[in-house]
Amino acid sequence: MRINRFLSFSGITSRRKAENLILSGKVEVNGKVITELNCKIDPYKDIVKVNGELVKVSKKRAYLLFYKPRWVLTALGKDPSGLETLDKYFKDFDVRLFPAGRLDFDSEGLILMTNDGEFAHKIHHPSFKIIKRYQVLINPIFDIASKEKVLSGCFLMGKFVKPDDFKVIKNLSDASWIEIAFHEGMKHLVKEYLKKMGYDVKRLIRIAIGDFRLTGVAGSYRWLSQEEISRFKRKYFGEEFGDRNERY
Repeated sequence: MRINRFLSFSGITSRRKAENLILSGKVEVNGKVITELNCKIDPYKDIVKVNGELVKVSKKRAYLLFYKPRWVLTALGKDPSGLETLDKYFKDFDVRLFPAGRLDFDSEGLILMTNDGEFAHKIHHPSFKIIKRYQVLINPIFDIASKEKVLSGCFLMGKFVKPDDFKVIKNLSDASWIEIAFHEGMKHLVKEYLKKMGYDVKRLIRIAIGDFRLTGVAGSYRWLSQEEISRFKRKYFGEEFGDRNERY
């Protein structure tokens, strides 16, 4: 894991501020000052210090499914402009959780909250091909003749991407509800992809991450059991994590 990502996940600071700490020589790994942003560490083996203070990694793994409402930033802490953040829902927990991935401010749906940095990294890395499924309200009405084009893919930000799945759910008078799925983790992927296909996104709801499905109402959450998280990791990562003391 990159050192700036580790510092962000550990609760020391944001990833952007972590970069400043690294560049200013305030971060040590195994007794050596590091100033390279691409430095990678093992969160479970390497000793990391910031300003001489040891950065501790919680051994207690916690995971929950959260239904992020619209108009909430996928961020922790106070937003400078006063926008609502995840702090409203998680600041009083007895374990510090961070979001594994993001959803736009005006989007809603499933987010995995955890304190397991390794898991958070893997779940959105395209190499593991964990499919994220979305229900999207688009305008204008979807033209069924465009389905083949949508499924064939296109280039975005210099990379070729295409949906893992796609279907029309319902046509309205001037818009359509569709379901689309990707295993890629690019920023604004769904919106930018559909824009390239000639459609504007009016509403976006993430309904699934792998086998985990969205349930409840906006703002609600559910802890994942040890059995659920171990089964997920075995299926998608090919590893057994059942002895890592997951919370359930």
